[in-house]
Amino acid sequence: MSLLYVYGSGECEQLGLGDDAPPEIKKPRKPSLFDIGNLIPARSIVSIICGGMHTVALASNGAVYTWGCNDEGALGRPGAENTPILVDGTLNEPMTNISAGDSHSIAYNTQSNKIFYWGCYRNAQSGKTFCKAPAPA
Repeated sequence: MSLLYVYGSGECEQLGLGDDAPPEIKKPRKPSLFDIGNLIPARSIVSIICGGMHTVALASNGAVYTWGCNDEGALGRPGAENTPILVDGTLNEPMTNISAGDSHSIAYNTQSNKIFYWGCYRNAQSGKTFCKAPAPA
C-alpha cells in the first residue's frame, strides 16, 4: 500500500493519527502509525478494514494487526489500543483476508478454509456471540 489517508471520527485513535489528533478529522491526513519503530512497514500492508471504532490491517505475510477501541474484544489481543499490534494466539497460519463489523473482527485463509473471529457480533436471529481472543469458526 503506497498511499493511505484518513479522515472522520478518530475518538478511539482508530485513524492512527496519534494521541494529539483532534477527535474529528475533516480533511484527509496521512497517518504516521506505520512508522512507529517499523512495527508495520506501510509497504507490507495489503488490506485495511474499518470496524465501528477499530481498524484491522492485513500484511503481505498474512499477519493481522489491530488498533482502536477494544470494547467487547474487537482487537482480539491485549496491549495498547492506539498502536497497531499483531493479533496472535490461535492465528497460527497466514491469513488471506480480513473483515470487521461494529465490535468484531474476522480473519480467514481461503486456501485452508479456516475462519477466526473475535469481539462481539450481534445477530437478531441468533443473539449475541462474544469472545475476546481469536476463535475458529
